[in-house]
Amino acid sequence: MKHLLVKSTEFLLSSKAFKQWLETLNFSSSAITNYPNQVNELFHFLESKGIERLNRIETEHLEEFIKGLKIRANQTHGGGISSSHINGIIKSVLKFLEYLRLTKGFVIYLNPDREINNLHTGDVLSQGQVIQFFNAIELQNDPILCKLHRAILSVVYGAGLRKSELEALNVDDVLMERRLIHVRKGKGGKERLVPITGKMLIWIKEYITEARDMLIKRNGNLEALFINARGQRMLETAYYSFIKQLQQATQDESILVKKVSLHTFRHSIATHLLQKGMGLERIKEFLGHSTLAATTIYLHYLNELEHGRS
Repeated sequence: MKHLLVKSTEFLLSSKAFKQWLETLNFSSSAITNYPNQVNELFHFLESKGIERLNRIETEHLEEFIKGLKIRANQTHGGGISSSHINGIIKSVLKFLEYLRLTKGFVIYLNPDREINNLHTGDVLSQGQVIQFFNAIELQNDPILCKLHRAILSVVYGAGLRKSELEALNVDDVLMERRLIHVRKGKGGKERLVPITGKMLIWIKEYITEARDMLIKRNGNLEALFINARGQRMLETAYYSFIKQLQQATQDESILVKKVSLHTFRHSIATHLLQKGMGLERIKEFLGHSTLAATTIYLHYLNELEHGRS
């Protein structure tokens, strides 16, 4: 989306304050940049309706803004705006509404499940497709990398971690006897304990006891849980490459057409837990969401999954 002009002094100041709030809560650099930028799209829309003050914003204005996104043309590539981009804007607006409620006392309601209704994201895997990713790991010839990759997928899917949380994990954060993973650097600086059980726990233990030491010997990082072939902490590009290689190795057309990332597995485990009957409040705690509103998106993902569109 090209830069949109916002004239209202109140909107401009609130956008700046919102960014500072995100920085104070230790949000990721991408969120600190993208959230205010996407909220500025809302401000531009509101000004086109003659609204230039925060206290004049009503729920109906937000609903009209989002409905407009669904039919707006993509000025770069033609066609419509992608569902993932629309959902990103909705997420930014919801976070801004949370900011207004907590810092200004303004309460403006937006039902995220209602507003994302019928948006197809293609960003969730079925349980069978997740199994295919694990099966693809077994095709690798290097037993050390096989154990590493199996452990990574066990954590990112089994514990539903964010990318930044995965990158920050240390070996001491895996509490084997308690069957928990201690997420020390969650979103907004929050910590949480995430349960992980069954075969996935076995695979993580197998990696730590049988493979990690082999990588450590290569001048390795003694703290990091997941380390690369050079013994250094794995970062975003390595995880991205790993997921893409596995996606190709599945040779399944229903998987190959998807935009699969680390976050896809987080979406998928949350949807599968909902499918199995876990309540939204428990899923909220599992994922480390600050509000229940962020978790209700998985009702939509479940609808996608159960109607055979994922």
